[in-house]
Amino acid sequence: AVDLMRREIQTLRQKSCGKCVYCREGLYQLMQFAREATNGRAKPQSLDLAEEIAEAMTVSCNCSLGDLAGMPLLTAAKNFAGELDAHIRRRECPTGVCLALTQIYIDPAKCVGCGTCATVCPAQCIEIRSGFVSVIESFDCTRCGKCFEICPNGAVVKTSGRAPKLPTKPTRVKGAKREAVVEEEKEERLGAKRKRSFGKTAGAAVQPAPAAEPKTEEPAEKAKSELKTVGKRKRVYAKPKSSNG
Repeated sequence: AVDLMRREIQTLRQKSCGKCVYCREGLYQLMQFAREATNGRAKPQSLDLAEEIAEAMTVSCNCSLGDLAGMPLLTAAKNFAGELDAHIRRRECPTGVCLALTQIYIDPAKCVGCGTCATVCPAQCIEIRSGFVSVIESFDCTRCGKCFEICPNGAVVKTSGRAPKLPTKPTRVKGAKREAVVEEEKEERLGAKRKRSFGKTAGAAVQPAPAAEPKTEEPAEKAKSELKTVGKRKRVYAKPKSSNG
């Protein structure tokens, strides 16, 4: 109803001749309010001012077009007050028509990382990575809805108001890994096996360790050992033999 009100006011403004001040300036003010309401920038006091201008136009314009130009806003404020209040106070569009109040995000539970959404994005704000869930950059997103229409798995979700809390870090695709990731892991495992097998030569006989050479005594140590031996012999032969009878 709010988007329809905006389009009706825009049509009346195009048909207005502009000679009547109330019609010309009044439609301009009503159009500004309608744009702010559909973009989520309208304030409650702006609605009160727009209703006052629309009521003044019904009795102050010089033609029937000007007299009825304020009816779209007055009708929306009377019959669709709840929807208009949601646009102004909660910054939400209950029907999901106003794109400025609509959030588009990718559901991690449904995304398979195919990257189809990124191929049709005119703003190029969808980040894709092999084996991971695609992510939409909400700041650059124009909310054109092309990714919502082309996604084969229904992973792109359009909602009014704030989007649910999503992972802040890249998450892997749920259920199965991408083929590229599987191939990469296989290559890593094969490379590790090859490194281990190259350490040994196939069919080579084990060579026995060379025998340790006997230690050769140095001259000084050899002289010391000879002196000790001679000393022992001198002490042995110096003792007189015991004579029997």
